[in-house]
Amino acid sequence: MAYVILMYTVYMEQKPLILLAEDEEEIRTLYGDKLEREGFTVFKAQNGREMLEMAKAHKPDLILLDLKMPIMDGLEAFQKLKEDPDLQKVATVFLTAFSDPTTVAHEIELVEKLGHVDFIKKGISLTDFVAEVKKHLPQAN
Repeated sequence: MAYVILMYTVYMEQKPLILLAEDEEEIRTLYGDKLEREGFTVFKAQNGREMLEMAKAHKPDLILLDLKMPIMDGLEAFQKLKEDPDLQKVATVFLTAFSDPTTVAHEIELVEKLGHVDFIKKGISLTDFVAEVKKHLPQAN
């Protein structure tokens, strides 16, 4: 009986796992460190290809995915996520530095076709950033 209680306690104390895919090191570090201080486990990827590898290895609760990255951008990486039966249901939120929706209208249209419409604007306060992240965690829905 003690083994069952111990396993339940360990399970209940697991931190949500967030995969942050952002090519700009300063932003990746800033957001990643803040999320870790807030109690999340964070894996960081520099591009879409790294993100896919990490997602397969770690099965995150939430992926924060920059739209514009080298090697493989956020759109291509998101399409590949949706094609993978093990990853297609992972909650994903796009990060964008563009404040004008017409700047990324084409990208917005493409992600909406794939069934996704959630974005977080880079540059908001860290407090607001964390609040946005928490809203998108599967446990919060």
